[in-house]
Amino acid sequence: MPEVTKRILIAEDNKALSKALELKLPNFGFSVAVAFDGEEVAESFGIPYADLNARVLTGTVIRGL
Repeated sequence: MPEVTKRILIAEDNKALSKALELKLPNFGFSVAVAFDGEEVAESFGIPYADLNARVLTGTVIRGL
């Protein structure tokens, strides 16, 4: 049976934290994609995103639907 690659999207505006996760998670079998704000998540990945504490898009706006 072929090994399944686990994929994860990190949506984090703290660039140091997102870089650390991007470097560490492959050690646990994850393929990592990084976005720095909700607008990038919606536009680049085409998935719904909402975060009440987001700097660019607030949780009152859900993008990607």
